[in-house]
Amino acid sequence: MTELQTIPNDVQMKINPDSTLQLINTKDDIAYIVYNTKKTITTDLESKEDTVKLKLDESNDTSKKMKQHVFKLTLDSKHEIIDVYLNGKSAVFDNVTGS
Repeated sequence: MTELQTIPNDVQMKINPDSTLQLINTKDDIAYIVYNTKKTITTDLESKEDTVKLKLDESNDTSKKMKQHVFKLTLDSKHEIIDVYLNGKSAVFDNVTGS
């Protein structure tokens, strides 16, 4: 998993700016996870059987400007579930998009 600095145009067009947490799936086993926050975040990734667990932990420092974090996640063919945890609690995607 990597955080992108430059977002591909086809992915950028699918990002919903009103969503806090969004999943964009592609046909080639790549998922993009978009998270909007004013806080600094750290990430961790675990893979167990058919599940990928993404941990997003926010720091206490807050900026005035909302920042869009876009993560590119390359999935294995065995991965069927993407679980996201925000500050240790299970989070739900606001929007899920496929291509």
